[in-house]
Amino acid sequence: TYRPAVLVELASPVRATDARRATMTNDQERQAFEAEFLRLADEWHKDTDHLSSPSRVAMHPAYQRIITKGEAALHYILKDLKSRGGQWYWALEVISGGQPDIPDDMQGVRSFIDNAWLNWGRQHRYID
Repeated sequence: TYRPAVLVELASPVRATDARRATMTNDQERQAFEAEFLRLADEWHKDTDHLSSPSRVAMHPAYQRIITKGEAALHYILKDLKSRGGQWYWALEVISGGQPDIPDDMQGVRSFIDNAWLNWGRQHRYID
């Protein structure tokens, strides 16, 4: 069970440190990163998939921990968005420093927003 934590809005995008670049240096490092991401994402999904409050979803400790991974997490977040869905939008905005163009009449339409982010990920080469 999670308890909402204090959420600090970041003024600038989270960028990966040299040790956590999106292109990691070896398979062992990549596998360890992916395993930790999946553990955190599983915990987050289990605790929040039933919630409708975006702020409660985004304040989950596992979600916040994923955000601290910075740019290196974008590939995994987008893969998870594609396979399991979920409210990854805030994390994607914070880490990337941007967002895809969502027309006013499509705000809140999760399938459209998911596809917009997946297209953004393809354009920026985070996913195929």
